[in-house]
Amino acid sequence: MHNEMNTRKKVNCVLQKNLLAILFMTLVGIISMTTCIKLLQTYATGQAINNQATATTNAFEADLSASVLGKDLFLNLNGMMHVLFGERRMNDVVKLNNGYLVMPSEKAKQEDMDFAADSLQDLQQTLQDKGIQMLYVMTPSKISPADPELPEGETDFSNEEMDYFFAALDERHVNAIDLRPAFINYPAGYYALEYRTDHHWNMQGGFLAYTQIVQQLVPMLGMQVPNQLTNLQNYTVTSYKGVEFGNYAQRTGSGFSQEEDFDLIEPAFPTCIKNLESGEVGTYAEILTRKDMLETAPDEVKKHAAYDYVLEKSIGTFHNEDALCDKKILVIGDSMTKGVAPFLELMFQDVKCLNAYDVTNLFTKKLLDDYQPDAVLFIHHCARVYNPEMFVLDLNG
Repeated sequence: MHNEMNTRKKVNCVLQKNLLAILFMTLVGIISMTTCIKLLQTYATGQAINNQATATTNAFEADLSASVLGKDLFLNLNGMMHVLFGERRMNDVVKLNNGYLVMPSEKAKQEDMDFAADSLQDLQQTLQDKGIQMLYVMTPSKISPADPELPEGETDFSNEEMDYFFAALDERHVNAIDLRPAFINYPAGYYALEYRTDHHWNMQGGFLAYTQIVQQLVPMLGMQVPNQLTNLQNYTVTSYKGVEFGNYAQRTGSGFSQEEDFDLIEPAFPTCIKNLESGEVGTYAEILTRKDMLETAPDEVKKHAAYDYVLEKSIGTFHNEDALCDKKILVIGDSMTKGVAPFLELMFQDVKCLNAYDVTNLFTKKLLDDYQPDAVLFIHHCARVYNPEMFVLDLNG
């Protein structure tokens, strides 16, 4: 009798486990099928789900992630559990002691950085032979070299690698700007120039970078800089509450980190800018930003991460008839460029911004011959040292 009861318990236990397994697999099947249907419907209508593709995540992966049924609920619950148990790392994102989210950098190969420096040296010489100046700008690491704020057990090599790379560029006499000293000396502090939930600098960081870039270009181009354009007192800063939920926050959910404000910087003086690709003419806010969406549809802005969505209109080809500087600038950059481009398009009469992710197809001898820029400006996230091949460009063919 006792053996029979044990046998029944074992059978019931097996049945329960099998039932749970069946239910789990059914749930996975439903989620997978719903995800595929949503993704196919999205691509069939030609619409992107979001724009959270990054240097480590392509557009398809970002759309696939956004399509998963119940993803946000599971993600937020998981984030809450991480906070509850005091865990500071989730989905490769680390929460610093000050609450900022980062993805610590692994150690890059020195030979890759040397290769990138050699390529930039060759590129600069090629451009100078054509009478074109070149300036390389690497955005600061999100982790301050003076105040890392890393939790115990976490390491980051980004600043160490930037030190090595800038030394390599200096050794090769490549025109470059290390923005970290300016960020460290910023009155409100280094981290005030970064988003808490995103890997980008905010518009204050972009404006500071812009002033440093212009300062460097003055002797290179023999230009005069109107104080009106580089003094933040001549601009208005409007704060839009809770619309920035950056790519790091979207990897970890609202249970791990909350949304933050987005500050839009725009000139307090009249502007008139033309997008030469669309033919559209209007003010700085109308042509270079999505201020209208911040005003009328903040929830929609939040879905996309405000920085990328609001400022992506600044990537293109622009003419500013009212510009006080008649130079023509060609900018090649990744998404960090969006925080700087609107200000460059105020300063210079002609600015063309190219996407660095497709630079080998876009940045050609024909483009240089047709556009005839006075200077080529590279603006890259510090992680670009991991992709040195992007600096190998044939501009002579």
